[in-house]
Amino acid sequence: MVLPVWQQFAASLPSVRPNVKVAQVDCTQQPGVCELTKISGYPTFMMFKGANPLEKNYHGDRTINAFTDYVVGVSDTPPEEHPLKYQWHEGCLLHGKLQVNRVPGNFHVIAKSDAHNFDQKSTNTSHTIHHFSFGTPLSKKLLKKIPQDIRQNFNPLDEQAFVNYYGYMSHEHYIKVVSTTFETGSMRSGRILGYQMTTSNQQYKSDPNVPEARFSYDLSPTAVVISRAGRRWYEFITSLCAIVGGTFTVFSLMDGVMHTLHRKLAAPMTPSSKLT
Repeated sequence: MVLPVWQQFAASLPSVRPNVKVAQVDCTQQPGVCELTKISGYPTFMMFKGANPLEKNYHGDRTINAFTDYVVGVSDTPPEEHPLKYQWHEGCLLHGKLQVNRVPGNFHVIAKSDAHNFDQKSTNTSHTIHHFSFGTPLSKKLLKKIPQDIRQNFNPLDEQAFVNYYGYMSHEHYIKVVSTTFETGSMRSGRILGYQMTTSNQQYKSDPNVPEARFSYDLSPTAVVISRAGRRWYEFITSLCAIVGGTFTVFSLMDGVMHTLHRKLAAPMTPSSKLT
């Protein structure tokens, strides 16, 4: 339990730093105070100079000596060397890779700590996905070789923002993945292997659980092969001959029809005979 240690620390601190006051706030009873200082996990230890927080959070040991050393160290720091600005737009930057099997699965991004309890109302899971892909990322040079209507399916989540407009909201991204081979020529060196994705995104209330961002993926057992190759020289000659032959045939038919009409129109009229 932290409370007994905290109470002993509060009783012993005046003899070490009499100008530092110790206080505690119950966020369940005074949620407005905790919301104002962006506190979402309990317990959180912060130090203030007046109304301005000097340190974001304390992450040391929860002992009397550790608390005392922390307060002494912070209070001894000259004001010009200690930042007073508080980062209101806080967040995390996640970057990494996961080795997964070719079976449906999921992973979660969630605030979790064995030493803290989190307030569901204050947990904001708004996030921006700068890049999300399967397999080896394709270079810009390779992507330019792929038609635009296909290229847009390779990284559909890139630079997409998902914002919480209400509390207790979790985000879920469902991703269908299809292995795709794009052939730009007849040789194996002209093959580009990638993964097309179709996505579905939704929000839902997570109360009473802590909100999270969930990514569920399903790898299709089938694969797509897209080929694009230029014509060979003999195919061009064959097509050209077919066009010339077809044109000659059409003109021959038209010439025959015109000649027949001309003969009929130019033939002399025979006088009609009378019956007596």
